[in-house]
Amino acid sequence: MTGEGPERYRIDARLGTGGMGVVYRATDVHLQRTVAIKMLDALADAPAAAIMREARASSSLNHPSICTVYEVTEIGGRPCIVMEHVDGASLASAIPPGGFPPETAVRYGLQIADALAHAHGHRVIHRDLKSANVMIARDGRVKVLDYGLARRDREGQRDIVTEVVDEHDAGAIAGTLPYMSPDVLAGRAPQPADDLWSFGVLLYELATGDLPFRGETRFQLATAIQRDAPAPMPSRVPPGLQAVILRCLAHDGAVRYRHAEEVRAALETLQAGAVGAAVSPARRWLSPRWAIAAAAAAGAVLFVSAWPVGRGASPQPASNSAPADARTAIAVLPFTNPGNDPDVQYLTDGIAESVVHSLARVPGKLTVTAWTAVQQYRRREVDAATIGRELGVRALLRGSIVRRDGALSVDVELVDAASQTRIWGDVYRVQPGGVLSVQQEIATQVSSALQLRLSGDEQQALRRHYPVDAEAYQLYLKGQHQWYRYSPDGYRRSLEYFQQAIKRDGRYALAHAGVARVLSAMTYEGLLPPSTYVEVQAAASTALSLDDSLGGAHDALAQVQFAYLWNWAAADASYRRALELSPREEVVHRMYGIFLRARRRWDEAVEQMQQALALNPVSAETTKALGATYFWAGRTDLAIEQYLRALALDPTHAQTHDLLADAYAATGSYARALESRRRYLTLEGAYEAAEALGTDTSEAGYRRAMRGLYRRYLARLEQDVQNTREYVSPMEFAFTYIGIGDTERAFAALEQALNQRAPWLSSLTADPAFEPLRSDPRFARLVARIGVPPS
Repeated sequence: MTGEGPERYRIDARLGTGGMGVVYRATDVHLQRTVAIKMLDALADAPAAAIMREARASSSLNHPSICTVYEVTEIGGRPCIVMEHVDGASLASAIPPGGFPPETAVRYGLQIADALAHAHGHRVIHRDLKSANVMIARDGRVKVLDYGLARRDREGQRDIVTEVVDEHDAGAIAGTLPYMSPDVLAGRAPQPADDLWSFGVLLYELATGDLPFRGETRFQLATAIQRDAPAPMPSRVPPGLQAVILRCLAHDGAVRYRHAEEVRAALETLQAGAVGAAVSPARRWLSPRWAIAAAAAAGAVLFVSAWPVGRGASPQPASNSAPADARTAIAVLPFTNPGNDPDVQYLTDGIAESVVHSLARVPGKLTVTAWTAVQQYRRREVDAATIGRELGVRALLRGSIVRRDGALSVDVELVDAASQTRIWGDVYRVQPGGVLSVQQEIATQVSSALQLRLSGDEQQALRRHYPVDAEAYQLYLKGQHQWYRYSPDGYRRSLEYFQQAIKRDGRYALAHAGVARVLSAMTYEGLLPPSTYVEVQAAASTALSLDDSLGGAHDALAQVQFAYLWNWAAADASYRRALELSPREEVVHRMYGIFLRARRRWDEAVEQMQQALALNPVSAETTKALGATYFWAGRTDLAIEQYLRALALDPTHAQTHDLLADAYAATGSYARALESRRRYLTLEGAYEAAEALGTDTSEAGYRRAMRGLYRRYLARLEQDVQNTREYVSPMEFAFTYIGIGDTERAFAALEQALNQRAPWLSSLTADPAFEPLRSDPRFARLVARIGVPPS
């Protein structure tokens, strides 16, 4: 052995043979440790020198879930890789028939995703991730093998490495055929996203015990990978886990995860939420009508990010929503976290969003793209010219945050989108407590670089900040980060951070607005009783007393006036004030559209939805809301069109399938309605309810299936009331009784809801779900008590 003498390693046993060579268990006699040695065969198509070079590059990886490469050397004239010996079994041999339980699949998947994130952060691509290349050590930890055969993805150049061939694939493409991505099969150079496709195949295998794509021959298998959807997963795989797998295996590169840390974050969310349960186990699926309220609240007050997949299905902008003047328009992209540092992650959104709000304070000189519209580029690897063209902006601000020796290094650059040339850039090195000054300095430098010629008042507005201390600001950013999870647990954690920020500085207007929006969303979704709106009003009023220019706080106040106080004129005025202050915020337009929809002002509601979509054409939530508006207005054909567009943007959006079922049923398409309802229930985890729908696609069969569904849900609601302390809205009972046809109990539930001032009563005169009650005199009396003005 070169440089060490032949006695350095003692071969103890042969462990196995693969397409690359033979693996032995050996003893390092110098260090007295057990190692694994892979002796490479002489491969005509893959020179050993190239393999050894990549193994040396991969030896830099140091992660508990990656098998460590100790040395690259020669033994007996043969090239070999000396690596950590893992005492355990391969994942391929450990997966039981039918797959692991969901909790186990997520646990193993999370470790593998973490390993990928680490490797990709060091610009190393595996290229052959599969269950046979993953070991489960005796202590239960996963170890990813064969990173020594991976490809180094160096910035600014491409290594020329002859592809390595596995025994399963005698062709000329790297990897193992069942795990290869469509892009690699098409001959494209491997990218980190291809590892994520392979990870999706592996996660599918962990959850089901099978592979997602099949074929009798290699050609049929390759064709299936490139063309077909994955085989349906059994109902025992929770919808949240299915959604992660399907997104890894999306053929559209814009849909598929682009970064391993995104997959890791998704699996962490599943693990924290008991593998995808968004609410308590007793309520894992929503009332078919109450789901609308929960979906609408997901974006209330907050400027929500959508799952973007493309632009082809986008509706046309409204006539008064002209694109921004590109000469004075800028987009601030989400910052990156190259080191995948969890203690830095909350800053990647926080600093960028703060810069957006600072720049938006000079609307006469600069148009800033809404934060919602740039979220798509978190998952899409698109060049600056394409982003500029899609958003209609002249300049892009992008940045990264890395923590070194306790300090933060914030690297930012402003680029001309068309020419992709750098306009300005700088690196700021600050302590974590100094991020507020950094975002202000960035905003100031951007305005100078764009030669905006700001007046004194405009410069002061640009640099305006609240009298908060550093810790309060960090707490606020952490609250923002948790808010963007859009889950009950995320809401609660977000609320805790905002409240802690207020304790640090009671005059922090943004923190008070944060409390208002979190409580508003939780109340509108039915997680808290309607009386919580009193706290929402107090928090929003406090925020506005400190800073009347906060559009989000006006929006929160409008929610209280609309959904709880039923003060229609005040709500209209608050929405208009919010739009005046935040004219380019998608969610403010959408929520105002929902208000107008409740007033039966259909044309105005549609116009607001279209303006929201002009600001963020890839928003599945707003597209769905436009569809619901058309449906309520009796334009079922247009509603179906919008629902299908929303599902093209996000096929896992359960409530959209539910609403589409209503629309199909209204047109007499009962077979389609039944299938859409079944998909909704499956995505919500209600597998037994989905199976109980049956297969009778006649009108009578569909009506019978729906009555059965409502009775099943009623039993679940009654169980919730008896066994849990969580708030259950009377509106859920009201909608369920209407579905069953029990008019008396429906009115009793509505009376209880009115006494509580339940939010969804605001839509009493507009929502078609109440149609079966409208001929009853009691319904008119309810409407009069709520005071809904005529349209």
